[in-house]
Amino acid sequence: MQAASPQRKGHQPERTCAGCGKADERDKLVRLVVDEQGGIAVDLAGGSFGRGAHLHPSVVCIEKAARKGLSRAFEGVHCEPAVLAALLVEAAERRLQGLLSSATRSGYAVIGFDAVDAGLAREELAATVVAHDAGSCAQARSIQQAVSQGRAVSWGSKATLGALVNRDEVADLGIRNAKIAAAVLSTCRVADSARSVPEVR
Repeated sequence: MQAASPQRKGHQPERTCAGCGKADERDKLVRLVVDEQGGIAVDLAGGSFGRGAHLHPSVVCIEKAARKGLSRAFEGVHCEPAVLAALLVEAAERRLQGLLSSATRSGYAVIGFDAVDAGLAREELAATVVAHDAGSCAQARSIQQAVSQGRAVSWGSKATLGALVNRDEVADLGIRNAKIAAAVLSTCRVADSARSVPEVR
């Protein structure tokens, strides 16, 4: 009996997108499941049991999956593109709040522009989250460099970020933990893509 060949280091299992029909690494896709009421639910953390379908978080794939792919994957379950996109945004918002709260509780968060700026300069941060209303902070060289490297995202308001770390307002929040940072970055991109679907804000 021939031994199975070892899996390549760093190789991710592949899944097929219900929108475009192409196979891709699981981490690049969003998992969808059917909830107890028979509707579509988004499983961003990948912890839900049951049959799932996978989806690239892109406008094209969201629209194609809603129109045709999901009804095949889930035997007749139908979901309008705008509704599916709204579900993705809502799930992403909840997950981001949980991830940022977890980073703060675990001591992996760096809070405020000065601390983030210094952390980026020392290359201690895996990612940074910049509030939509951060103002001139968002134009700082360190933040712009992090944006160009794909390590910075814009999310929430200063009040929203502040509430997550028990402060009135926070313009920037850095994350030292690589795993949490990767989850924050990918979840923000899911929300941004879903918001680009027509009729979704």
